[in-house]
Amino acid sequence: MARRPQDLEFLFRDAVCVVVNKPAGMIVHRGWANDEDDLMRTVRDAVGVHVYPAHRLDRGASGAVVFALDPGTAGVLGKAFAEARVEKRYLAL
Repeated sequence: MARRPQDLEFLFRDAVCVVVNKPAGMIVHRGWANDEDDLMRTVRDAVGVHVYPAHRLDRGASGAVVFALDPGTAGVLGKAFAEARVEKRYLAL
């Protein structure tokens, strides 16, 4: 069942990025899987502009996912994640 943009939980938004709570079972973006919905397209539809994921979470994981709202910010955020300058915390239940 496709998720509607209004069903997303937005944790933060400013002029350059948006952070949403990804539900477990949903993919961040299309790849090998051809799911009916993915987080990237759902966020895009909700904010009305193209979005760029700064990182991913596995399908089975839930949690905060950061999306840039422009290519420049995407590069900065992607580099920060790649260089481990972003503190991440995981909780397994």
